[in-house]
Amino acid sequence: MPSANWIELQLQAHSKVLKQARKKGSKRMTHSYQEIAQAVAEKRFDQARQMIVASMAQDSSFSANGRHISLAHWLVLGADWDLVDRLLPPHLNTFRTSGWLESLRAGIPVDAEGNPIPWFTYPSIDFLEPKVQPDWRVFEWGSGFSTLWWSKRVTSVDSIESSESWVKEVRGRADANVTLSYCPDEASYVGAIERHKDNKLDVIVIDGDHRNACAKVALDYIKPKGLIIFDNSDGPEFDEGVGYITEQGWKRLDFFGTIPSYLYKNCTSVFYQDDAFLKHNPVPSTAKLSSGPTCFQLMYKLRPGNER
Repeated sequence: MPSANWIELQLQAHSKVLKQARKKGSKRMTHSYQEIAQAVAEKRFDQARQMIVASMAQDSSFSANGRHISLAHWLVLGADWDLVDRLLPPHLNTFRTSGWLESLRAGIPVDAEGNPIPWFTYPSIDFLEPKVQPDWRVFEWGSGFSTLWWSKRVTSVDSIESSESWVKEVRGRADANVTLSYCPDEASYVGAIERHKDNKLDVIVIDGDHRNACAKVALDYIKPKGLIIFDNSDGPEFDEGVGYITEQGWKRLDFFGTIPSYLYKNCTSVFYQDDAFLKHNPVPSTAKLSSGPTCFQLMYKLRPGNER
């Protein structure tokens, strides 16, 4: 990914070009945000990168009004990733094989084939995926791409959402084993889990609104061997909820790492009581993950006679 120094050098270079162009009465070299977005949509990433650098060099406020994150993402996409691929052994560029580059382009959490994945940290997804059981029942506070990911792997997903438009969006993509509920106020949102009082859950995901309040009721509805997943647990505003579950004697694993669609890292925490689920892991060399194969898995396959 381009460093701050790399971008600064590019800006300085374009500033020199602009000064020379102005002396010669050259045409303007700025571009609209919409022009750049269209170039990205058409996968003209190198052209988009050049347009961003030129526009930033001429107008330092070009990245204002919330544009800065998208522009940073598009600069990364403008790198010569095809050349990177050619310089590495086949399929060894994890930024591509994990789907991270595709998620950056699309702005949504997907794998390399465009299939939905949770908006959790990559390490937490890799940790959870081999442990998921097909008979699990999952409850989510906060619906989205994780809902679609879970639905392909478990018996049922019950997801709560406070945005009516987002409920409609997710429902249009969801499988038949997904229940989506629109709960606009805190009482109905947090209390929606009460319908599971007589049939406790295998997984509860806290990844939406009112997270601290959700954390305080979740323990009443989870099986003794169940998991509670608390996303964005590194946010100080969630210390109350994270602390509450911990104080009730639940063990916590924190997975810091990069997330789909963004350049920064977050933390996804997994709470559990029973250590047994930690023992049901395949050996790492046989893991098949949404984030793609590892370096050693690929290098092993490249050795003659080791194809499997």
